[in-house]
Amino acid sequence: MIKKQIKFKFIKNEKKNIFLFQYKNINLLKKIKYLSKINKLIFFNKYYYNNYNKFNSNYRIFGLSRHAFLKMFYKGLLTGIIVCD
Repeated sequence: MIKKQIKFKFIKNEKKNIFLFQYKNINLLKKIKYLSKINKLIFFNKYYYNNYNKFNSNYRIFGLSRHAFLKMFYKGLLTGIIVCD
């Protein structure tokens, strides 16, 4: 297995720690979630997906609208954000 470098940013917030990851392999993202004890696994994708577990171009995630997502994000309720290109 070829190990690829994982690009990530760590943002320190007053209330919560927010992690931003960029990686294309969904299975590896799940392992990262397990290893880093991230509470929420959120997928961003440029392309539209009809899959319930994927974040589509209309910014819907697990049934949340973009507005609801941003509201949760700014309130610090999300502790793990994983970004896929």
